[in-house]
Amino acid sequence: MSNLGLLSEVALYERLDGHHSLVKLLECFEQGKFIYFAFDLIALGDLQNYMVSHKIPFLCESELRSGTKQVLEGLHATHDAGFSHNHVQPRHFLLRNKQKKPWSARVKLAGFSHATPTCEALEFRRPTSCTNWS
Repeated sequence: MSNLGLLSEVALYERLDGHHSLVKLLECFEQGKFIYFAFDLIALGDLQNYMVSHKIPFLCESELRSGTKQVLEGLHATHDAGFSHNHVQPRHFLLRNKQKKPWSARVKLAGFSHATPTCEALEFRRPTSCTNWS
């Protein structure tokens, strides 16, 4: 990603600051050729890695209901700010508190590097994986 793209992502995090279902960017700094983002503490990491490392094959309905509600609150806040996330996946669901069950934790949405203004997100775009259209 270019520095311009990273600056856009930082601006988006600043615009979304304060919502309980979105990860909070604490600081952004450059060191040599690298740019680092410092976020609030996410004790359990992301949902995808948590489930793989703890050998959890599936989540029960009550866990899914709670976690899905939190993710949807984050997406709603993102849309209210005029952006579409465009890259929703379990590795962007960050689990904040140490609990035995992943969805018992506070879920924070992250991964805004593919976010676009909502008006652009509504445009039709041919999937990059499709090369032949019949």
